[in-house]
Amino acid sequence: MAARIMRCVALLLTFLLARTALAEQDGPPWDRAGTFVVDSAAQDVDTLTQSCPPPPPGLCAYDYPVLGGTCEVEEARELGGFGDARYLVIRYLRETTFDEGPVYGPFKCGSDEIVLAALVGGGKARILWRDATERTFVFISSAKLVVTPSGESVLSVLYCLNGTGGCAQGMLVWHAGAWRKLERDDSWRTVYRNLPAGYRPHKSPEIDLANLTWEQNLARRDDANCCPSGRIEFKLAIVDGKLSVKSYRIVTPDLPSTEPAIGRLMTADAAQRDDTLPEESFGAWLNGLLPDGTTRLFAISACGAVVSAPGASPPDPLQPCFEVDVKIPSRARTLRLLFDRESIHYRGGELSSPGADYVIGVPSLAALPRLLVKSMRMRPIACPEETVLKLKENFAGLNEWCEDGQGRRQGPYRSWFSTGIYLMKQGQYRNDAKTGEWIECSRFENCEIRKYQKAKVH
Repeated sequence: MAARIMRCVALLLTFLLARTALAEQDGPPWDRAGTFVVDSAAQDVDTLTQSCPPPPPGLCAYDYPVLGGTCEVEEARELGGFGDARYLVIRYLRETTFDEGPVYGPFKCGSDEIVLAALVGGGKARILWRDATERTFVFISSAKLVVTPSGESVLSVLYCLNGTGGCAQGMLVWHAGAWRKLERDDSWRTVYRNLPAGYRPHKSPEIDLANLTWEQNLARRDDANCCPSGRIEFKLAIVDGKLSVKSYRIVTPDLPSTEPAIGRLMTADAAQRDDTLPEESFGAWLNGLLPDGTTRLFAISACGAVVSAPGASPPDPLQPCFEVDVKIPSRARTLRLLFDRESIHYRGGELSSPGADYVIGVPSLAALPRLLVKSMRMRPIACPEETVLKLKENFAGLNEWCEDGQGRRQGPYRSWFSTGIYLMKQGQYRNDAKTGEWIECSRFENCEIRKYQKAKVH
């Protein structure tokens, strides 16, 4: 019994260390010996897909008599053709029963295994890669083939810990005519060197390979296991067969109190940032441009993530910048400004809106007052099926809604005092009644967020 407990504890510690390592760079479970097999003999496809191969060495290896065991083929599917071959993914579930003696009796050790095999003709297949884990603490949650936006094929395997332990993700990429471990390049080290003090990577959802994005959680020492307080928002790419960071944003709730650059920026003279600005603090100057009801978010991000200011030296794409994000509900847009983290020189910025297909670059701080009141060309609202878009112009403004065959308003609604500049109302209708959360603004940009009960279905 003691030996079994010690083995379980060792497995748990191995996985926890693997999950931490995977958060910052490549690490176990993919680096365990024997997980990448390149020279196995060809086997009958029917044998591989209908019965289990011998278990990998060390799997459920306890010093107790074996009473029996079972193994089932959980899944067998073809991935498709890559290069000159087609490939199979096969998953097995094993269970071995041990006799622990007259005091403790029998116990069962369960395990997951996944295999990647190449079809070599003649009803044969050759195992290229296999990995297995004991289900005592760790299990394989999913194995799927994902095609990235740039066309790479990635086999993603998610290893999860029972309870609230989180998951670790392993990946194989089809690159240069072969399946290879998808390793991370040096760009990741730049990101983790710039974490705010006191934060560490925490259990996170899997990387979204279909969009090459990832939101990784960050936790402080006093954060509850369920609820990390920070995050890193990644945009990724696969470059030369490796997973690379294109841009990132680090957001934590206490960043304003822990990031010295924020205090220096807000208290410094605006004229020091741009000699055409008045001699008042930058914070006061910025506040004077913005209507009431704006919200500010401070973050650390990549300097190359927005349109650069003219004359600014081209930054390292992942050089850390200090970011100011301002959401302006009354204008349905967000302002984003980047400053060098050390010198707090202005690096560039942009204005964007969820209703527009483009951004407006902010080449200089002096241009900001003009650009904040510049009209943005908005896409028409997207109407649900069996409704039509209705438009009504009103002086410089516009009302947009969706109408069903009975003349009732259904779905999104939006209206403007001045189209593309000053928002009047935005929300959802159901059967002619407002439902859910609405933004409602006056002509003086005083906005309220109101919540309406769901309309009853008649």
